[in-house]
Amino acid sequence: MQHPDSEAQDNSAKSELAYHRRIVEVEKGAFTPLVMSTVGTFGPEMTRVIQRAAGLISKRKSANYGETVAVIRQKLRFGILRSTLMTLRGSMMDSPVADP
Repeated sequence: MQHPDSEAQDNSAKSELAYHRRIVEVEKGAFTPLVMSTVGTFGPEMTRVIQRAAGLISKRKSANYGETVAVIRQKLRFGILRSTLMTLRGSMMDSPVADP
């Protein structure tokens, strides 16, 4: 069995190789995959993005860096969980409302 972190790194490398050439040639831009595993670990680029964002936010708001990282990770995980649940069960807003 492969460790989740190494799995995320492998998937990140595959994604980056698959899209990098097209993005550079066609879109004239850059591509950075933000990879998360199913057990909640982050790929290397995702970790750097979180660290950079936490650094900027903690400096701007004079907050604790470690707590800021934890809040960002928590918000990401719950956001993904929410979107997954909505995909699996459907949105309550999409269901028709019966007239009384």
